[in-house]
Amino acid sequence: MNENVIEWLDDEDTISVTFHQKRFVNKIKRLANIDVNVTILARNKDNSILAHLPISYLKLSPKRKDNISVERKLELAEQMRKMNKTPRSKKDPT
Repeated sequence: MNENVIEWLDDEDTISVTFHQKRFVNKIKRLANIDVNVTILARNKDNSILAHLPISYLKLSPKRKDNISVERKLELAEQMRKMNKTPRSKKDPT
């Protein structure tokens, strides 16, 4: 079974993760190379990975819903074009 698992105990500073999904496996490998707080415990034959991470690395947030109409998007795009064409003035040092 190919599953991704995140688990932790209350009042603990670390989480245990098991990932089979390639994008998360690669992310854990990169983190382990740059952060001593990320420990890879096992690399399995099915290419899944088991690791410990600081609990502060866990972020659960829903995908942002974009309720902007097509007309409003076009208005905003035009505003950005105008802003990018307008030269920025330097602040007066006085």
